[in-house]
Amino acid sequence: MRILRELLAVAGKKAVLDRLNDKNGTSLTRKLIELAEDPDLSEDNVAKRLYGPTANRKLAAYKTLKSRLKEIMIVAIQKGKVMELDYSNYNAAYESGFRQLFTIQILLVSGAYNAAREIAKQTFYSVREYEIIPLNHSLSNHLAYLYLGVGYNEQLVEKYNDINRYYSKALYELSKLDNRYREVRDMTYAHRKTFSEVGRRTLEYLEEFKESRKTYEHVSQFQGMVYSLEITGLMYAGKYREAIESSKEGEKVLRNCKGASHSVINFLLLNRLESILKAENFELGRSEIASAYEVLPKNSINGIKVVEYAIRLGLRMQEFDYAYLALANLNRRLINRLLTPRHQEYWKIWEAYVNFLVVAGRIEPKEDWAKLPKFKFARFFNNVPSYSRNKNGMNIPILILQALYFIVEGKYGKVVDRTEALERYCSRYLKDDENLRHNCFFKLLVITVQANFHKGATERKATTVYNRMINAKERSIDIEIVPYEVLWDIVLEHLTVERRARAVSKDHAG
Repeated sequence: MRILRELLAVAGKKAVLDRLNDKNGTSLTRKLIELAEDPDLSEDNVAKRLYGPTANRKLAAYKTLKSRLKEIMIVAIQKGKVMELDYSNYNAAYESGFRQLFTIQILLVSGAYNAAREIAKQTFYSVREYEIIPLNHSLSNHLAYLYLGVGYNEQLVEKYNDINRYYSKALYELSKLDNRYREVRDMTYAHRKTFSEVGRRTLEYLEEFKESRKTYEHVSQFQGMVYSLEITGLMYAGKYREAIESSKEGEKVLRNCKGASHSVINFLLLNRLESILKAENFELGRSEIASAYEVLPKNSINGIKVVEYAIRLGLRMQEFDYAYLALANLNRRLINRLLTPRHQEYWKIWEAYVNFLVVAGRIEPKEDWAKLPKFKFARFFNNVPSYSRNKNGMNIPILILQALYFIVEGKYGKVVDRTEALERYCSRYLKDDENLRHNCFFKLLVITVQANFHKGATERKATTVYNRMINAKERSIDIEIVPYEVLWDIVLEHLTVERRARAVSKDHAG
């Protein structure tokens, strides 16, 4: 449904309806258009409304109907209403310029060369100062060929050849930068390398663009990506304060570019929030988040991202009420509507930790606060499939939370059942220095089981491992969502004599 909704938004409902052969307005295609306008309606529910209560999105007839509507929408976009051209800002120039480029290509195929040349010339000088590299490259290329053919003009051929040569080099550098940027994102999402390895590799990539970032200092598209790459590399390398400064510098550079896209500047703002989070500066983070709330639309992916930073900052800096309120006041429908299933799973983890802190007594919601929806831990533990293969990444906080939740709930038998798995996990996946804190915390949980959940014995046996943990230099705050010191305090708080006796009786009974 997301694709249909996007196509409908671009084409416009009237243009789509004009192309339907549906005088009575009763066709299934017409009904599908109406249903697509409801952003909260799931695909399965749409299929049921069209084909009955047993239907779902996998129904062959429903798939065929969707394909037919897609074709109608694409035709409406290509031949529908003429959009008013606007070159007043970067985003408008980008859209209008590429619309005109499409028109030029249609005219060239149709043999209308003079018209194509005039439109290309007008468009090029309307968009040129925005330095939209792919657009300027294509327009200058068309103009060089058109002045070579129709109404040959040697001077103008040479002029546009020189311009196109400049944009060809710029396009090559941008393509190279694009490739490096995707490689970094892929390394990040795949979780096959440690964050420090990704950071080191990213900063090495950045050296390739040392000269080109000077050459194209007024090209917002290029500068935005370079600074984003630099900030990412610095963050993963643990150089958070440098990343914050890079973000500020990048914003200044972009504001000196002609009509820099707000989306690029906002992207740097989000990167700055990420850097502040990793620098663990709550006051600066709260201030920047408050500013971001005013700049970024709440009902957008970027708006959700700001809420994410607020939750993570609160959890990390032990400002748990702040994290709770950020989560409780979020329009939760936006998560399912705007985020991919994989990113929705990240949200489930943060939500689980907030709810756990409520269960553990570290958050005591006030009567006038917004309420969190009911959270079922059993369902959460059974429904985070993407992380089962991620052995040194986001699988870690889930395994830890499982043990913590059962300890707080007094379900010691279930913790005992997982002891062997925790020990095996440590030996296989958490051996290196970067994983030392994770390794130590897993061992603390194992020690808790070995001490039969006796508070005094646990504290005595855990002293050496605990000290190793708090003295560890490396820490990954993406994985260590709440500081392990806090989580260990919660464990000790819930190891009482009464609970130990109850656990022992349960184990014997089992």
